[in-house]
Amino acid sequence: MLLVDAERPEPVRSGARELALFLTPEPGAEAKEVEETIEGVLLRLEEFCSLTDMIRSDTSQILEENIPFLKAKVAEMRGIYAKVDQLEAFVRMVGRHVSLLEAHVFQAERDHGAFTQTLRRWLGSAGLPSFRNDEVLSTASKSSRDLALVYGFIPVHTDPARL
Repeated sequence: MLLVDAERPEPVRSGARELALFLTPEPGAEAKEVEETIEGVLLRLEEFCSLTDMIRSDTSQILEENIPFLKAKVAEMRGIYAKVDQLEAFVRMVGRHVSLLEAHVFQAERDHGAFTQTLRRWLGSAGLPSFRNDEVLSTASKSSRDLALVYGFIPVHTDPARL
């Protein structure tokens, strides 16, 4: 024989249910505030997830498209740098040759200076005005010396084997 009737709920259980209903607060302002806070956090979490997805897609685009493009440009620039280096070496060589030739011309002018003065006097007496103007000649020789200053950073070698 059963002490508890199956059709009737047990008095302890029913009392506990009634007590739980009585003690359970009704959803009021505090519960709504908590729900709003949870909704705000979920919204921010969704924004953060969409931002990370966008960063992932941008990163994959950079890895797939931009990096190979940059590598190709780097290879192209290396070729340009090599050509610039060759051009600089050529300019240095030409500068050395010009300095050497200017030194030879200057030495020849010094060695044969008396002949040039005589020739200049003879042509000046012939009535040619361009040979009477000594300022033009001095300006021309000064500009050739100034040109040598441009190549002053290049050492001058008088050894003909280096040409």
